[in-house]
Amino acid sequence: MKKLLRNTHNFAGFTLVELLAIMCILAILAGIMIFPAYGLIERTRFDKEVDVTQKIAEEIKTSFRMDDLTKNISAINGSIPDTVTPTRFDYELLTEVGTDSTALTYDSWYSRLARARGETPPPDGTLLSNDSQVKGELRAIVFNAYGSRRLLLVGPANDKEVNREAQRYLLLSFMFSNKDAELAIPAPSSTDYTVSAADGDMTSYENWFNTLYEHNWGPTCSRPSGWGAEWDGKSPTGMTYAQRVIAVRIVQPRHRVTINNHNIKKKKTDGSDTYYVYGEALTLYSNFRTHSEKTSGKIKIDVASGDSSTTIPGFAAPGILEGRRVIITRWQPDDLGNRPSSLGAEKEIFSFLLNEPAAITTN
Repeated sequence: MKKLLRNTHNFAGFTLVELLAIMCILAILAGIMIFPAYGLIERTRFDKEVDVTQKIAEEIKTSFRMDDLTKNISAINGSIPDTVTPTRFDYELLTEVGTDSTALTYDSWYSRLARARGETPPPDGTLLSNDSQVKGELRAIVFNAYGSRRLLLVGPANDKEVNREAQRYLLLSFMFSNKDAELAIPAPSSTDYTVSAADGDMTSYENWFNTLYEHNWGPTCSRPSGWGAEWDGKSPTGMTYAQRVIAVRIVQPRHRVTINNHNIKKKKTDGSDTYYVYGEALTLYSNFRTHSEKTSGKIKIDVASGDSSTTIPGFAAPGILEGRRVIITRWQPDDLGNRPSSLGAEKEIFSFLLNEPAAITTN
């Protein structure tokens, strides 16, 4: 029995110093493993958000072909009739990145996109931070995995050469939580995207947008001109906050429609009387709310017999936005060459979505 007890007392165990040493080693190993794992998680999130923003961009471009301009995200000032409210972009929501205290409106770009997905957004004035109401497709559109707001900016729509050929948009997603970063985007001096910038005015909306649109976004980029030094702060992965911005450029071309009307005025004789009959005239309609409201559209151009015309929309930049419906009608002028009072005399001869420059010739 005594021998047995002696063997028991001689059993070796871990000392406190040994236990502390083991714990330190495990902590070091855990730290070594956690950092790559964290980076992998961040990379996966980043790659997934790239896919999500690309999908949203494609949905936005699909909306460009919607006849109903209340759902069309390209319902911008100058390209819609007076009966349609323009899309509300994020040019008014730029003071605080990641904020979710914004109140949504029926015509916000994300509300229109949610309706296109078949979801009815909550009432106007609902805060985006209201989790009980902002959910489903709307939340999936508005917020990324970090709870930061995605922003859609609209490019200038004026008579500058770059804006004559296409309408530009920029979708931004900020891959960090702003609760800790407290970052802000400098706001332009004006949010009117139809006004041309004065020479040297870098705070104008046009130059402000161009700075963001033309910036070389990516994992090695610097912060955009005019953004504060806080955007150079680094996240645990070593990337700066500016490098953690995902940007998707969206381009909607503008096209021209040329109409050649070969219906000419004809000379006729009735006994001793000689008179002329005007050839049929054509009218092009576009940028209207619905097919039945085409006469109140933003574009309405008459092409008299024997004439040709290139369309000019209701504001300075020439060309019709891609995806808009174009309707061309034919009608017989009266004896004085004027449009008849009855619109029933108009006959629709063409109706199509404009996807490329078009030329219409009639005889």
